[in-house]
Amino acid sequence: MHFAYERNPFGAHPHNFFFQWLAEWGVPATACLIGVIFLALRGWGRFARAKGDYSKERGYLIAALTASVGAALTQALVDGVLAMPYSQVLFATLCGWMLGIYQGERFPLASGGSLSIRASTAVIASVTGALGLLVYSIYPEAADLIVWEESSAAMRTPEGFLYYFPRLWIQGWIGPVPAPSH
Repeated sequence: MHFAYERNPFGAHPHNFFFQWLAEWGVPATACLIGVIFLALRGWGRFARAKGDYSKERGYLIAALTASVGAALTQALVDGVLAMPYSQVLFATLCGWMLGIYQGERFPLASGGSLSIRASTAVIASVTGALGLLVYSIYPEAADLIVWEESSAAMRTPEGFLYYFPRLWIQGWIGPVPAPSH
């Protein structure tokens, strides 16, 4: 997200995740990304075809996950869907779900297998530390949010806003901003 680091008049990201990755990480990393995506989708496709004899519910789940990830990757070519935090989390959840099914079939757990106390403590400590770091890094921006909303509300005139906001919910309508009458 180097584009989003500093404000610019052009936008925060190029609305195409390949171009964004290319601009921020370079050609070698983009080639590696394309290779990883290709190999992952090829492996998942082989797995999905080989597991076609599962129950209907399992087959539906595999089809739904495949369609969801395919749709997200396709939309990411024309939209900033993978640049937005909430859709990144949903995409990571879908990919993790697919990976869990894939790895669970390849390496089934022994019956009664569970994490040890040490492993459970390490996972809890890692998650707690990550959440603490997230709160620490987001707090300055969240603290300024109230000031930003108040200054945005101050820009409203009877004819509309003095500034066109890229987020439609701020001005309350979709369409061009009416020109202020002087």
